[in-house]
Amino acid sequence: MTGRVLQKTATNRGTAVYRETAPHPALADRVVCTWVDPARPRPQPVLPDACIDLVWDGATLEVAGPDTHPVPIDGDRTYVGVRFRPGAARAFLGIGSDEVVDARVSLSDVWGDRASYVQEQLLERPQDAVGILERALLDRVAVAPEPDPYVRGLVDLLARGTPLAETITHLGVSERTLRRRCAVAVGYGPKTLERILRFRRALRLLRNHRPLADAAYLAGYVDQAHLTNESQRLAGLTPAALAARPSLSISTNGCN
Repeated sequence: MTGRVLQKTATNRGTAVYRETAPHPALADRVVCTWVDPARPRPQPVLPDACIDLVWDGATLEVAGPDTHPVPIDGDRTYVGVRFRPGAARAFLGIGSDEVVDARVSLSDVWGDRASYVQEQLLERPQDAVGILERALLDRVAVAPEPDPYVRGLVDLLARGTPLAETITHLGVSERTLRRRCAVAVGYGPKTLERILRFRRALRLLRNHRPLADAAYLAGYVDQAHLTNESQRLAGLTPAALAARPSLSISTNGCN
């Protein structure tokens, strides 16, 4: 596995560990991390993070599209993946991110025979799954176009908590144009992106034991009820229920 470990999350049993690792340096501006999630109890679903992942579950290789709701994960399987930075996956996949939003799509449907070759390697050498996935991306990095600069600016500003209206003014582009470009690059429009990044700020505050009302205010919500409603939509749980989980996990997305 390449790079340094970014995050480890142990289960209550203290045996299986979810681990994120920095990607190959040549991929670092497009890829947040590689990760391994061993078979283990998974009381928390995967929460929206504005990212697209390539995921190998030991049998199938899929594109995990950008989520707008919580996704339950089978605890009996080990997963290995590569997580793209928000807006960066399209350059490697060759399709708009809006085509895979809230979906799990076989990589063969996107890459054709090239994906079949990668999957054969994974079946032959499952112990080298991370390296195989990284090499598949390294083979394409030289021809992958640069991410949309407007979308990159949008992500950076929203991740810092800049209001959307102010962000659009700063970028100097029309709201309609930005909405279209964001949907193609990220999977959905700027308003949904803002909601997801704001919720992640609140989650980090809650994990650091900030009171619910403080977390709502500091993350940019109108009030505590606003945060509670968004938590139900994006996580399927109240923020209080999430905060009460000692294993509350916030995946690395490279921006917030």
